[in-house]
Amino acid sequence: MCVTFHVDVIHLFFLRSRERPSRPVSESDPEVAERLAVGSTETLANGNKADLQAAKRLAKRLYNLDGFKKSDVARHLSKNNDFSHMVAEEYLSYFNFSGMMVDQALRLFLREFALMGETQERERVLSHFSKRYLQSNPNTILNEGNVHTLTCALMLLNTDLHGHVSFEMSLMR
Repeated sequence: MCVTFHVDVIHLFFLRSRERPSRPVSESDPEVAERLAVGSTETLANGNKADLQAAKRLAKRLYNLDGFKKSDVARHLSKNNDFSHMVAEEYLSYFNFSGMMVDQALRLFLREFALMGETQERERVLSHFSKRYLQSNPNTILNEGNVHTLTCALMLLNTDLHGHVSFEMSLMR
């Protein structure tokens, strides 16, 4: 089992490596900032653009669970728009993964909220985690694609170990 686990992780880790292009920060929209100042999350659902200050305010509220539940956090971090990307970057700035192994940092990160949603949404959250991990550990030999691939492999192996799955992952799959 241990040898199979090790081979599977290595195989998945080097199977693919990909870099994500960075998204440009959009111009500020005062209407969105005003809505977020009073606590509305309608802007996220509509995908409107907002300024960095509004993203910082929402990220702080999400981190402190100020008016939110753990199950709400991933929904706000996983949207595919400029504002949600800013919120995710700001949210992750509250975490310091310096000196941690990837699995330790991932455990710390996932303790703070429930990672739910569609595969693409979860993948976006894990991509933000990978970027932050590298910011906290600039001297690591890994690049962003390697960290992201390893993170996804750890998530798959964790699901295989603890989930109610009728088959286990192996090198053949």
